[in-house]
Amino acid sequence: MTDSKIASRYAKALIELAKEQNLRDIVYEDMKFIYDLILESKELASYFRNPIIRPYKKNKAMVEIFQQRVNNLTFRFLDLLIKKTREKNIVSICEKFFELYDVELNRVQVEISTANPMNDKSKNEIERQLHLFTGKTIQSKYKIDKKILGGFQAKFEDYIYDATISQRLKSLKDELVNDTKKVNY
Repeated sequence: MTDSKIASRYAKALIELAKEQNLRDIVYEDMKFIYDLILESKELASYFRNPIIRPYKKNKAMVEIFQQRVNNLTFRFLDLLIKKTREKNIVSICEKFFELYDVELNRVQVEISTANPMNDKSKNEIERQLHLFTGKTIQSKYKIDKKILGGFQAKFEDYIYDATISQRLKSLKDELVNDTKKVNY
């Protein structure tokens, strides 16, 4: 089974259980904690991916690291992953869980790139326009990209909304070329 299918199945099961037990938001915070910790610690990520390390040792480490820090449902889920030797898939399971959580809350994660930091008024206007476009609550993360001359670029789901000066100039050039071709015929 592919990593994507595994992640999808386990994430769906976890979010359904969390909803049934009225723990969806708590489990989301737990998964975010686990995800961030694994991404920050290359040693921990390597430890859980290592097939040579016995499951009982991984379980012992998991108990020490997570038992007092996460909800019981999340902890039992981690235990299940180790028993089923799926702990190497934890990062992709977390990512899929986050996607499902966003769908539940009708929100979308958007990465907005600009040449320079933006003021709050500009950010609010971009987020308002993206909300109108998607119909979803916008969860934005801004980043600076010095390759952008002006304007912004928003990436979300499978879309890239390009409102940069470079894109506008390219569109204008294409329009002029097409108009010139029409005149020549």
